[in-house]
Amino acid sequence: MKKTPIVVIIIVTITILIYTSCKKDYHCACTFNNAVIFNTDLGNQTKKGAQDQCNEYDSTVVGEVWNCKIY
Repeated sequence: MKKTPIVVIIIVTITILIYTSCKKDYHCACTFNNAVIFNTDLGNQTKKGAQDQCNEYDSTVVGEVWNCKIY
């Protein structure tokens, strides 16, 4: 009986690791003054890769500060 909690913890840990490392389709949306001004498809990649690519779109263009986030 004591092995059951350990097995459950191992299964949950493996599931979390698999879920966070999976590649998915991500999109990036940039807003300015609460309006979406730029939206692009980032393709199939990891969450970290998508976040890094989306952060590259963050910029100040002619005094506009774009806030970009993945979804």
